[in-house]
Amino acid sequence: FKIMPGIPVFSSIPDVRLQRILRPGGQTGERIVSRIIKTKVIGQEKYYTMPKSAEALNELLQINQINQCFLVGYSLGGRLGLYLTIHYPKYFYKVLLESASPGLKKEKERQQRIKQDYQLAAELESTDFSFFLNKWYSNALFESFKKHPDFNQVIQKRLTNHPTELAKSLKNISTGL
Repeated sequence: FKIMPGIPVFSSIPDVRLQRILRPGGQTGERIVSRIIKTKVIGQEKYYTMPKSAEALNELLQINQINQCFLVGYSLGGRLGLYLTIHYPKYFYKVLLESASPGLKKEKERQQRIKQDYQLAAELESTDFSFFLNKWYSNALFESFKKHPDFNQVIQKRLTNHPTELAKSLKNISTGL
């Protein structure tokens, strides 16, 4: 199996029931590999906060009668995964978090990060999304990922995201908060 952002995982392992829960605005996924549960926030922007997002995911686990599961979270999803693990530990018998941060200790750093995340969210809301993604992936952090043979496929999937919804998630689950 391959582990790359947006590329199917565990597709060759029998007896694994994989459900991807996409944050509001998140991309569509591989329906052959997993059952995709797309989320949508109904109501005001306050429902995008960490506690409300975790509460909604907790309810989703209950509705789907999932008593325990293996939680995988990457980046902002990893940050939410950390929150879920702390506040709803009975649901997760194993947790894998990649590039996730619990937050920042110093107030000055938090304020700076909030400002950066709000600027990024504003760019998401006002810029052509294709242009935004090209700029995002020009970051040196993604240099090796851009050489991956499935990179263009991943970009096509990313283009199915909803930038306004992603911006709301970013503003309300910022590492600065």
